[in-house]
Amino acid sequence: MGFHSSGSTAVAPALSQTGSMPDPFHQHLLDANRSFVDQIRVADQKAAYIFTFVLALMVWSAETRRAVNLKQLMVADPAVLVLSLVLLASLVTALCAAICVVLPRSRPGVSVFYWGAWPDAGQRLRAAWCESDNAFIADDLMRNTETLALICQAKYRLVILAFRSLLVVVGAYIGLLLLPN
Repeated sequence: MGFHSSGSTAVAPALSQTGSMPDPFHQHLLDANRSFVDQIRVADQKAAYIFTFVLALMVWSAETRRAVNLKQLMVADPAVLVLSLVLLASLVTALCAAICVVLPRSRPGVSVFYWGAWPDAGQRLRAAWCESDNAFIADDLMRNTETLALICQAKYRLVILAFRSLLVVVGAYIGLLLLPN
């Protein structure tokens, strides 16, 4: 699969060599899996909040509507023009980043937990089951956890970008409010 970080490559061979995963390690990996799934949900929720706030600001704010009015931008004094352009750029960045957070993730995966790997994953699971290959379970869970970690990292990078852009939006908006008309 190719998604091994330095921490997981040290663990994965030990899992394969022993043929099974000791119970505390198995439980710990399951907990990591659940934690990453929860973190993905939280990232999606944060992005939805940011998206809603930015959209509301665009719809109900007279200052924001003025910032996108090209006629007013052409005759605006330089400070208003700069703040308006900063506001626009940060609005677009926050919206795009928030949208990208909630877009479906497509990671190539072979884990039985990934629906896109089926029916091949089901056949591999059946074969491992028939052979009583406990290492298959540990390796598959490790692969799935690695994939979830990569998805979390990608989503949180975008959430951070959206949040920072939102801070710039608020700063530019306050700046526009403080400037004399």
